[in-house]
Amino acid sequence: MSFAVGCDDLDAAVTALRHAGVVDIADPFEMSRARPDGRVLTWRLAFVGSRIGGAHPFLISWDGDDSPTHDSPLAGRLVALAAGDPDPGPAAELLTHLGVHVDVDESPTPWLRATIETTKGAVELT
Repeated sequence: MSFAVGCDDLDAAVTALRHAGVVDIADPFEMSRARPDGRVLTWRLAFVGSRIGGAHPFLISWDGDDSPTHDSPLAGRLVALAAGDPDPGPAAELLTHLGVHVDVDESPTPWLRATIETTKGAVELT
């Protein structure tokens, strides 16, 4: 499982990370998809590091105000995110630069756990 970190200005976020000494950040690239109602959603992504998953997010920036978050049904609210990584230091440092709080534990294999508060109680996704 992996997660995205939303950026208002993806180019500025990539530049700031590079200036902070974060290495191996790919240049942003565009993606799109058509929704069933015919509207086309467009966004840009940037990958950080050689892998995604566990404590290693990717970066996303939606074009315009067409993010699915504006009209998706509310299912719950993310209340906690925790991750494991064989080398937790670089992942924790990256997340700190991004202003994202994720508890990163040392683990032989990468993992990610999201805790979501729903109307029926907390749900953990791993």
